[in-house]
Amino acid sequence: VKMLGLGESSVPVGQYARDIFTNLGMWDKVKAKANFGSNVRQVLSWVETGSVDCGVVYSTDAKTTDKVKVVAEAPKGSVKDVVYPAAVVASSKHQAEAKAFLDFLSGDTAAAFFKNAGFTIYTK
Repeated sequence: VKMLGLGESSVPVGQYARDIFTNLGMWDKVKAKANFGSNVRQVLSWVETGSVDCGVVYSTDAKTTDKVKVVAEAPKGSVKDVVYPAAVVASSKHQAEAKAFLDFLSGDTAAAFFKNAGFTIYTK
């Protein structure tokens, strides 16, 4: 690999990629071949167009296009789970609407959509 697309360390996908390669003892070698993007969609676009040889993106983003092929996944334990929590903000002036939205997100319709997009739903 001559050029690898990664997210900058200021964005989550870049932080996760750095954690993975650090835990695998490869960060210095990978960093030397990295082209850093400002977000995951930019990295995905680079892979789609061949601007980089390969890139690290979320599997859910890779599923959005038929122009890329997933060739590897982060080894189990090399990075923490990517979690998108949702909650009602205590100071919200729209408590009822926010609660209704959370109810929708935890319902069957949203669950089917998230599952189809490659997400796993965790509930507490």
